[in-house]
Amino acid sequence: MSVPRPNSFHFVPVRDVPRGAGGGCPLVAEPAAERSGRQLWLRLRDRMRLCETRTRDFDDAEIARVKATQLYLDGSKKLAPDDFRRDLVKLSLDPDCVGCPRFAGCGHCFAGKSGDVFSRDDARLREIVRELSGAVLDVGAGEGPYAAELDRERVQLVAVEPDAERARVLASRMPRARVVADLHHVDGRFDHVLVIRSANHLPDPEAAFARLAELLSPGGTLVVADDEAFALVRTEEQARRAEQGPAEFEHYRNDSAEQMHARLATLSLRLLERRDVTPESSTLWLLRYQKEGA
Repeated sequence: MSVPRPNSFHFVPVRDVPRGAGGGCPLVAEPAAERSGRQLWLRLRDRMRLCETRTRDFDDAEIARVKATQLYLDGSKKLAPDDFRRDLVKLSLDPDCVGCPRFAGCGHCFAGKSGDVFSRDDARLREIVRELSGAVLDVGAGEGPYAAELDRERVQLVAVEPDAERARVLASRMPRARVVADLHHVDGRFDHVLVIRSANHLPDPEAAFARLAELLSPGGTLVVADDEAFALVRTEEQARRAEQGPAEFEHYRNDSAEQMHARLATLSLRLLERRDVTPESSTLWLLRYQKEGA
């Protein structure tokens, strides 16, 4: 049975170490820290800030993967960031760490990186959705974040959204759409199926995608996009308020594009496009398939 789990965790400050006038890394002289994989250093203008995570929802291997690709500085004052483009600054490995003799025993240093990776990666997804026409099934449609692309005369949309309040907002934003609570209310065939930021919310993805493949017409396309787990460097106060705040359902899994692609391997689908999460990307990955058959 699938059990919900978080899709993010945070690092909080522990102490600061001044940077010398020469600009060299002051951490070379630091003693090796215990559980260094659960620690990191944030490079600031005149100092280095040690941060650590106390999460028990992610193991050391998962933490290492997240640090390597999806680490962000939360510049907001919010309980939880809700506009990643404005609230978050992507962090990447400091170039000074490359070739460092203490690299293996250090939590590594990260520095802010300019650029909006979230809008850039979402733009490709919006481009795909904008080009669709015909019968479209949107699974886990939420409040209609792609309403501008889908609410058009050339699209006959069926939107699946189990949350009643979100479904109400969705229906008001997309009056042409037929909104249903679950796949049991869906029949017929579709030219395109969208599973955008909802695949990791499915309790039984194999069964769900087998059903979606049945609903997809031969030659039709399936678009699956979701977010990998990420970490936020936050203040102690932000972390405390978040931990004491109301618990919200997040994911059953934090599948990557590779893991999701493996789940779909038995279906009669031909891969058209794959975009993995990398150190240069946002949290978003993308898979696009075409159903085989005449």
